[in-house]
Parts: sequence; structure tokens; C-alpha cells
Amino acid sequence: TAERTVLQKERSRALKVAIEALPATQRSVVVLELHGCGPAQTRDTLRITDLARRVRLSRARSRLREHMVRFAA
Repeated sequence: TAERTVLQKERSRALKVAIEALPATQRSVVVLELHGCGPAQTRDTLRITDLARRVRLSRARSRLREHMVRFAA
């Protein structure tokens, strides 16, 4: 339906804004993951350890989740 399409576009915009608001270190990991890069490729591209990749991704997901919960409220 048209309403569903509008809601989906709003969610997409809200997620884009949330991703742009992330610190650069977290945003880079999220963007690479969204583009289909695996853990090893993300790690190698950013020249970080696997632990750093996992921490950045975890923190980014937490921030994105908080943002989207506020958006949905």
C-alpha cells in the first residue's frame, strides 16, 4: 500500500541519518558491512584488529538501535 511505502521510505531516511551521525570509526565498519564486506575484508580495509572491528560494530549497532527506537516512538 501507499502508506507502507511511505513508512518504509521514512525508516530508510531515519536509518541513513543515524548512520551519518555515528562516529567515523563506527560508521566505516557499518558501511563496509552494509556493502557486503566480510569480517576479514573489513578488518583488512580499515587495518584494525578483529576485536576492534567487533567492538566498533557492536557500539554502532547499539547506537543505531537507540536511534530507531526513538524514531518509532
